[in-house]
Amino acid sequence: MPTTPQTKLTPEQIDDLLYCARAGETDDLVAYFDELLAASSSSSSSAAAAANGTGADGEEGSREERIGALLEQALDEGGNGMLHYASANGHLATLSLLLPSSSLPLLLHQNASGNTPLHWAGLNGHLPIVKALVGRIDELEKQNPEEARRINVLKHEEEARLREKRRLALKREEKGKEAPATTTTTTNTTSAKQEQEEEEESKGDLDLEPEPERSLWDIRNRFGRGPTSEAQMNEREDVVQFLLGHMVTGGEVGAAATAADAAAAADAEEQGGAVGKGQAEGAKKEGTDGEGELTSRTENLTLSAAADDKDVSS
Repeated sequence: MPTTPQTKLTPEQIDDLLYCARAGETDDLVAYFDELLAASSSSSSSAAAAANGTGADGEEGSREERIGALLEQALDEGGNGMLHYASANGHLATLSLLLPSSSLPLLLHQNASGNTPLHWAGLNGHLPIVKALVGRIDELEKQNPEEARRINVLKHEEEARLREKRRLALKREEKGKEAPATTTTTTNTTSAKQEQEEEEESKGDLDLEPEPERSLWDIRNRFGRGPTSEAQMNEREDVVQFLLGHMVTGGEVGAAATAADAAAAADAEEQGGAVGKGQAEGAKKEGTDGEGELTSRTENLTLSAAADDKDVSS
């Protein structure tokens, strides 16, 4: 079986890849992938020849698999990948380049705030991007049903534990309001013991099976909200209607957006291209500080909403 070379990306290479995805520099990204893959092939061939004492090339995976291996490494400090940035900024051409190399784990990857690329696409109202992401996830789910089920169970297990932690925190908060204030060592010791007992007891009570009506992409972030909720909170009604309709019908949207969606997205990118590229150039020069501009724009909306909904469980 062919193997995929695991070329270790440098921090500078990761920054360049993320920049291309964020700025929608699709042509540059293609050229950069070619450069990285060529360097990887040369290194693999030399290593194979040295090991075998021959000049034979070593086996390697397909182009899509090798690009996928690069995507897995290209993450910033907040856990945001190339799919996050292309989706957040509505770069359909860039996303279309990345999707064939994107596995289910990559498509459903959550950043530090628990947001997937679909969360960011929905939050920013990029319907063609939302359709493309959902279509690719649906396609891979049909091709790999067992993998999809494992991911679904894992994501729901994490969500169940978060829900239980929130429930226990609320329960302790309510008890604290009812009980008279005290600072004695005995009370503090008892409280700590109760918390430990409650957490141990809850471990056996979690329902870890996925909810049957939940779509694979309908993942909750740290604040208990899925992509549909994020879109609704930011008044992205076209995105909300599409996602709700897809959940109800289980409809197929294909691996890419429709031709009309693609044309509309291309026109929008062309009209805003000069501004977007200028901002991206500044971001590239500033390094990680520049990347924080987009992250703060999206994540701060989530954090702000979370402050208002802190008592709402998912």
